[in-house]
Amino acid sequence: MIASTLHAHRALLLAGVLAAASTGAGASVSFVATGPNTYSGGHTLAAQAIFDLSGSVLSITLKNISTDTLDRPSDVLMGLFFDLAPPYTLSSPTATRSAGSSYVNLATPSSSTNLGGEWAYRYSATGLSGSTVTAKYGVSGSGLGGTFGAGDRICSACPELSSGGGSAPDGLDYGIVSNSYVANTGSGVTSTVELVRNSISFMFNVAGGSILNLGAVISNVSFQYGTALDEPRLAGVKISEPASAALLALGGLLSCRKRRAMAGSAA
Repeated sequence: MIASTLHAHRALLLAGVLAAASTGAGASVSFVATGPNTYSGGHTLAAQAIFDLSGSVLSITLKNISTDTLDRPSDVLMGLFFDLAPPYTLSSPTATRSAGSSYVNLATPSSSTNLGGEWAYRYSATGLSGSTVTAKYGVSGSGLGGTFGAGDRICSACPELSSGGGSAPDGLDYGIVSNSYVANTGSGVTSTVELVRNSISFMFNVAGGSILNLGAVISNVSFQYGTALDEPRLAGVKISEPASAALLALGGLLSCRKRRAMAGSAA
């Protein structure tokens, strides 16, 4: 009797958990990367990109999660590259300072969260920069040697927030530093240029409707630091596996229930 009850409970729990995990697997996936800044300073770099899907709207939250000292231009997270297979058309992009994030080093305080005038989005069917960047999709706050231009700005009608010279995307303006960054510190322009502490969120409309399984279509993710393609670029590793996590949790729950049932039977 106890065994049959456990089997029934197990079947019901498995069905429910797998259904929830399947939904979660298609809705959100996260990539992280970490490694030394071999270009300058030797600091430990760390970044995260969270891809979320709600209907036909794809959002990407790009975070600098390093806990090390960030004081070099090449410590600043400036871009994200990725592939979607099969290719999807992403339209109506937006870029905003994420909730819980803040600006640092601004000469004049700003309440605007719209970074569409500073960051760019580009898609290239042949890769963004030949053999250097083979990914077809990318966002960047820097031109990266001509990889992104003024015509790629996410919001061409939005004013640039930077008080520096040149046309966005350029320089380190509104690049991303982590929560460990101390305002107005660092080597060179890192101490004076306007930066975003923590993260920036990007949103796109997916033409043709929703992506059925987000985690299955994203690949070739990498994080770009600094203002040139020869500065640090870290390969992203997928860490979001809700189905596996759910099954592990289920195994623990069933094991606990079985021990309790056996203990009750022995009593």
